[in-house]
Amino acid sequence: MNRQQILKQFIFAFPAIFLFTGFYLTKSSPKILVGITISFILFSIFTLNIKEIITQIKERKFVWLLWIASLFALISKEIHGYGNGEIRVLVCLAVYTSCIPNNTISLLKKNLNLLIISSCVISFIYSFYFTYLLDIRRELWPINPNPYSTFSASVTVISLYYLIKCNDIKYRIMNLIAFSIGFSSIIISQTRGSLLSLFISLIFLFILTSMKKKTLIISLVLSAIFSIGILNAEKFESRFEQTKNEIISIKSGNLNTSMGHRLQIWQAGYELAKSPTLIGLGETYIKANENLFAEGKITKEAVYWDHYHNQYINTFIKHGFIGIIILILFIAAPIWHYKKIKGVNLSLLGVLISIIYIVSSLTEIPFNQAISLGFYLIFSFIITSKDEHI
Repeated sequence: MNRQQILKQFIFAFPAIFLFTGFYLTKSSPKILVGITISFILFSIFTLNIKEIITQIKERKFVWLLWIASLFALISKEIHGYGNGEIRVLVCLAVYTSCIPNNTISLLKKNLNLLIISSCVISFIYSFYFTYLLDIRRELWPINPNPYSTFSASVTVISLYYLIKCNDIKYRIMNLIAFSIGFSSIIISQTRGSLLSLFISLIFLFILTSMKKKTLIISLVLSAIFSIGILNAEKFESRFEQTKNEIISIKSGNLNTSMGHRLQIWQAGYELAKSPTLIGLGETYIKANENLFAEGKITKEAVYWDHYHNQYINTFIKHGFIGIIILILFIAAPIWHYKKIKGVNLSLLGVLISIIYIVSSLTEIPFNQAISLGFYLIFSFIITSKDEHI
């Protein structure tokens, strides 16, 4: 490849590279992504063939889903509201994945391990910087720690996959470091849901891995947990004690805790779910909550939250039957791809990421947060695209 071809490939790959790296450094990332996508479109006008783009769209079923989700989001925005960050991510990814050439996707697959290592490094730097250098509590981080740690859990389990998969000692060392610091970033963020999702995905990785690799996985995971646990003992112990005290408070009838608030919010969601709609309530859900409170069906504390702290409830209430179907299709796409090609190479990663998001969605809304949504969409697109590279 000459310099001109290298530059051309880099420009085509840059939006994806940004979604693995720079996207997780600032709260304004979705707006930056819009600028990058517009630049990509302008470049594509002079370099891509319209017929080839149309052919690519026909072949890429994940792109169909992105366009359907984008259209639904835009229509919902006009009717009763939809998150701006989500819309930016959906539309930008729909445009980008429609136009990116097949050879660029292959290039991204070949270098996926390096992108994941970079993601782990950025995840650790971000959490370490705000926690230890600026001494800012997790609740005050510029980016919400819950979707951020979902991203962290995703890249952490992927780095472990590459650690046990590759034979190159240099890459093994790099992935060991990536796995360790990625895991550490989750501990630093003190996000219980993401930690749980990581452990469950690790169990599935263990189950789906060949027998001769199982001992290696157990050794690496236990070593990482032991080492990182010692380094972050204070934070781990603090979060453990907080969780234990919250459970005791709930058992005694006190719901004025983080977990107690979630229980009250879920109750509100359950009551609203009894009267489902096609496109949901959008931002008018607050009025519906107020009506439930007036009827004495929910507590006052459950009325004015931004969301229902559960992706499935939140999507069903705010986006209705159509929204929940789109959500299920997004979750199922990587798993379906894995089953379709019978677990060839990278397709296993799609299953692991789906598990991360399925579990995280029980207590958070990763598909409604631009940061976690952006990673899931670009990664799932790459994994479910044609041809496989280790």
